[in-house]
Amino acid sequence: MNTQKFYFILLGGLFAFSSQAFAFYQQNSFADMTKSYQLAEIIFLPDYEEKKIPLHYQENCANYKFTKDNCFPPKELSNPCPDNNSKYMYCRCNPSKYKYTSQNCVYTAEAPYFPDANRLLSGDMCRTDNFSQLYAQSCNCIYFRYTTDESCGNKDKVLDKRSYCQENNGIIRYENCRCNPEKYPYLFVGKFRSQEFLDEVYARCGNENNFISCQNYGEEIAFKCAVDPSYKYDSYSCQLEHPSYQVSGESIKFTNGYGQDITLYKECDCPTTFSKSCDGASSNRFYTTNGKILECQKKSPLCQMGFFKGFSDDGLTSCFDNIHGSLIRVAETCIKRDGRKVYRCECSYRSGKYGYSGDFCGTCVKNTPTILCVENGQEISSSCLNQL
Repeated sequence: MNTQKFYFILLGGLFAFSSQAFAFYQQNSFADMTKSYQLAEIIFLPDYEEKKIPLHYQENCANYKFTKDNCFPPKELSNPCPDNNSKYMYCRCNPSKYKYTSQNCVYTAEAPYFPDANRLLSGDMCRTDNFSQLYAQSCNCIYFRYTTDESCGNKDKVLDKRSYCQENNGIIRYENCRCNPEKYPYLFVGKFRSQEFLDEVYARCGNENNFISCQNYGEEIAFKCAVDPSYKYDSYSCQLEHPSYQVSGESIKFTNGYGQDITLYKECDCPTTFSKSCDGASSNRFYTTNGKILECQKKSPLCQMGFFKGFSDDGLTSCFDNIHGSLIRVAETCIKRDGRKVYRCECSYRSGKYGYSGDFCGTCVKNTPTILCVENGQEISSSCLNQL
């Protein structure tokens, strides 16, 4: 049987009673109950379940949107509704498990490193939603090993401050060390064994072999000149400037960044063995291109004996060597950097027969000289001479 409820509107408030209670108070103490209140009107309302009455102290579960059906791991439900413990206010990452964010595991980077604020977060991870902050179980700051220049373990390197980490406001730790720019002032980004790198070395140090290198992070190559850039020539680079030039002057030897043994020179010009002229007016001593001394000297020829005076000229043997033309001639020229022309000289050699005079060969010895080629004081064969 439904219990009828009565609602009394009194000055100062609304009171509700069941029908039985109302009868009881009618007969007993209702008058006492209303002594201090003025009864205005009795209103009979339809029956309602008591729990549906929106009283101010009852919880409203409409704001508790999360259940086990729409909150998925690794997120967890929290703050249940007091009236319905299957509904929860929050579905979020458990802060006791996921302790780290970009605020307490701080990663700072600039090129050539990667400026990703969440790079060092590791282990299991959790997001409240697709675009919210990332939470993680651990922070990888510990793997950034370097804290001082000395910790780099290399006298040529210092801390690379372009990539570092800090955990819970503790010590700042650096990912890498870099070549000390005071020792290696030039920087190239690219392949170490490339022509582009060698071109950069050439522009800075005068010769593509004149460098000592130091490796930075990624493709950064720091380098310096191995020797003073005034030592800029090797045989190859010298002849690239001019096919007739040769290296000369002061030289220096060293091992470069590729581990190659290199010799460089300060000068590249026409060979120093070239002479100012080949006229022979002041000296008959000149140099060949290989640096050996060449002397062109007159010498009496041999005379072949064989016939007596009185026989026909055709039957007599005359001196077999005879000289025609100059003793020395120009074999090669070169224009020096200052514009002067210099020369490589050689003996000029011609062979022929001297007309027999009817006398014995002694006449030939007296009148006909020949040319002798001498290198560094040693007589050599006529193959060193230019036959005309």
